[in-house]
Amino acid sequence: MITIKEILKELETANSNTKQCAIIWELGNMGSKAEKASSKLSEILKKDTDWRRRSFAAWSLGRIGGKKAQKTLESIAKKKEEDEIVQHGAKWALYWLKIKLTCVPTDGPCTLEELKALEGNNSERITHL
Repeated sequence: MITIKEILKELETANSNTKQCAIIWELGNMGSKAEKASSKLSEILKKDTDWRRRSFAAWSLGRIGGKKAQKTLESIAKKKEEDEIVQHGAKWALYWLKIKLTCVPTDGPCTLEELKALEGNNSERITHL
């Protein structure tokens, strides 16, 4: 089995944006098992110049969870001069963390319909995240 350290090394040496995004996404798919990657993903989310890598990092941090991920996502979500797409991704990732912390039995991303059901069909709140 490949280690997080090996995956992060592959991320550093990837020669295309598409490959980097795929690696970042895969870290998110690993969930809490990839918590050691939170520092690198937080760095990408805060400092990278590409909105795609930053958005993927936000998504992944939401799936990985933990205090570091939550803190980083909150700072991006509140930042007034932030890229709109990245900020929206951070807000959704925070919402996912909230759902995850309430022990919703799911291993994958929720659909909008599932999120609405969990929120008691409060669609106004969901669409304004």
